[in-house]
Amino acid sequence: MLPHFSVVIFGYALPWAEAIIGLLVLFGVLTEWALIAGALLMALLTFGTSLRQDWNVAGLQLIYAVVYFLLIAFRRHNRFAADRLLSKKKAPG
Repeated sequence: MLPHFSVVIFGYALPWAEAIIGLLVLFGVLTEWALIAGALLMALLTFGTSLRQDWNVAGLQLIYAVVYFLLIAFRRHNRFAADRLLSKKKAPG
């Protein structure tokens, strides 16, 4: 149903997007933006999988979407992110 060129472009960009988002989340750099980007990427993947009607994979992707939701909901409790450590060093006193 989707145009071939858009699927090809998405296929080439997907590994790079996953790697960049994964590294940002892993090291805690730009954590909030990386989690939002990861959640949007999961929404796109779930949409494409649903178009293919591959419900087993779509179910697994929805589990990952729940994990992203929880990470976004509890991001203020992330003590060891680079963002948090850098903000403490910049704060006076």
